[in-house]
Order: sequence, then structure tokens, then C-alpha cells
Amino acid sequence: VEHLGRKLILAQYDDNVFKERLYINKIKERAGADWWLPRNVGRDYISQLTNERLTERRMKFGQRELVWERVGANHLGDCEKLILVLLEHLPEQQPSSDPASEK
Repeated sequence: VEHLGRKLILAQYDDNVFKERLYINKIKERAGADWWLPRNVGRDYISQLTNERLTERRMKFGQRELVWERVGANHLGDCEKLILVLLEHLPEQQPSSDPASEK
């Protein structure tokens, strides 16, 4: 999408997929080396990163499904999740082989 002479990335994403990537892969399993938090991150930040849980729910005819349940404010968790969405949709930046060509 172009806006005010600049190209913007418009991305659709599956919220449940990125919740799984953040809360299960990145936080619980500490998978991958592409997501870090500072050591001195505050309690509020940690609280909001742990305020969504995957719970089992019974459906109408007895089937079970897993659903994400919010147990408190999670706005900062949403910010971290959207960073993962952004990283997936940004084109990879390849360094130029000739630094003089960038001038």
C-alpha cells in the first residue's frame, strides 16, 4: 500500500499462529535465537507477557478444542507478537557487495 509517497507493508496474519510462536516457541521453549528481552525488564512487562494461556474447552457435542484465554492485560504481549509478524513480512536485507554503490 502506498501512503504519502511511501510504501507500507499491509499484512494479514493468523493471531493464533503468532500467539503460539510467541508464548510457546519463544517464551516457554526458548526456541530460536531471534527474540530477546533485556534482563531488567519490569514486572508489568513480564506480567503482560504471561497473561494469555492456552486452555482446553469443551464444545457443544463433547469435542475439545484449545483456545487462548486472556487472564489480564496483555497489550505488551500483543506488541511482542506484532514484532514477530513484522519480522516475517519484512523483506530480507542483503548487504551490498559494493559499499560505494550505496552512495
